[in-house]
Amino acid sequence: MTALETTGSGLIAALEQTWADIRRRTPELPEVVVVTGTGLSSGAVHVDAKWGHFGADHWVEGHPTEQGQGAALDLSAARRKPELFVAGECLAEGPRQTLQTMLHEAVHALAHARGVKDTSRGGKYHNKREFVALAGELGLAWPQGQRPHPVIGFSEVTLTEPTLADYADTLAYLGAAIRLYRDTFRRLGLIGGQGKEQEGQDGDGGKAGERFKVACGCQPPRSFWIRAKQYTPGPITCGVCGQDFQPQDAATHMASRHAGTPMHAQVA
Repeated sequence: MTALETTGSGLIAALEQTWADIRRRTPELPEVVVVTGTGLSSGAVHVDAKWGHFGADHWVEGHPTEQGQGAALDLSAARRKPELFVAGECLAEGPRQTLQTMLHEAVHALAHARGVKDTSRGGKYHNKREFVALAGELGLAWPQGQRPHPVIGFSEVTLTEPTLADYADTLAYLGAAIRLYRDTFRRLGLIGGQGKEQEGQDGDGGKAGERFKVACGCQPPRSFWIRAKQYTPGPITCGVCGQDFQPQDAATHMASRHAGTPMHAQVA
């Protein structure tokens, strides 16, 4: 395998090759439509940050009609394909985090293929009996002695040493092929996995945890500067316009995560 060009299609090709490597070891896994982008997503109540996501039936195979959005929905399972999303911010953490995220999402894909319920509480809580057991089949393990997170449970399974050795060629390929990434999490002073601010320097050379500007929906907006550890525990609402203060990040204009939930690869 050789390094790919510095384009979006090159990144997707590298991720597709990695998924093929994973499927070669676990043939039960389905083919997927691989996509990437920012791991930040806004909701009605809060904004989440994710390393990745597996969606069981997000894509429809076939030619669309000229009716577009007016066409009848095709709910045939035979024509639907799952989606594998890998965040551009995940790529910023390098090949190990990227492989770990893809294997994590492969656990959800394997659970779906077998009809196993590996999460509960609306898909957030990763169950020990089902999720961790399937993770073991794919080369991930729950850290011994670590307690589950109250919201996401046993989500934070990690690569084992045998898995690192088994995927050595894949990791080398990913290391060469990842030549584009997003640094949004870093610029907000956050990292994934442990839900803590970075120690030392971030990807832009600034100190992690440095202040960033937030603004509300007033016209003109009211604004102030804040640190990530003060901002992320929950929304800060303007008493005038009633809207939450949002980071003024040129790329996303979005926050990174909601109260107490660490950034991690999880099923949405």
